[in-house]
Amino acid sequence: MGRPGRPKGSGPVRVGEVAPVYGGVGGALSRLEALIAMLGNNRVARLLDVSASQTSRWRSSKDRPSPDMILRIGDLDHVMFRLFGQMHATVALDWLDAHNEFIGTTPAEAIEAGEFGLVHSALALEAQGGFL
Repeated sequence: MGRPGRPKGSGPVRVGEVAPVYGGVGGALSRLEALIAMLGNNRVARLLDVSASQTSRWRSSKDRPSPDMILRIGDLDHVMFRLFGQMHATVALDWLDAHNEFIGTTPAEAIEAGEFGLVHSALALEAQGGFL
């Protein structure tokens, strides 16, 4: 019997199959591409607190993101996944730039400061009907 969610007889997942999607630099760059397609290069660079030319260097393989930046890209991807899952795109983008009493600043500014946990908490409160 096959594993749930996988075709019968497909066998185990090989690390080489998932590493480019989830692991290391390859995974971070695939998420970076999706973020840039959604938000634009300048906005993503601002949210990651790097220059726009830095994200371009990563995308063209002229430079590699550091291990800390790989985690930061993943954190930003996770916030955007939750945000766009909870709200219509235009409302989500407005929410990022609106002052949030729970956070004490805008969610975008909290993201720039690396306060992803605080933004996740504000999203959870928003999902429960708290309109801050």
